[in-house]
Amino acid sequence: MEAHLQSNDELRLLSVNDARKILGVRHKTVTDLINENKISATKIGKRYKTTLQSLRDYEKNISALDSNRVSESSYGSPEEIINDLINDYSLNNN
Repeated sequence: MEAHLQSNDELRLLSVNDARKILGVRHKTVTDLINENKISATKIGKRYKTTLQSLRDYEKNISALDSNRVSESSYGSPEEIINDLINDYSLNNN
């Protein structure tokens, strides 16, 4: 197996509702981000599906933008915050 292959968790399809819980935003915000091509997603039937990797990529992009404006908050870096949210979400859905 090649080292660059991603884990099943990173590639598991997530609904918009799953993504909104992980990101801590509204359903419409996630669909807007998908429509603006800020989060990669695939439309299956009438519903969008995304991956955890797509959410991590989005987080990295906003972290890069935010690092120019704001230093780490008292809550930690944006990457630490999203990792905590993802871990909490994973624990609650297993």
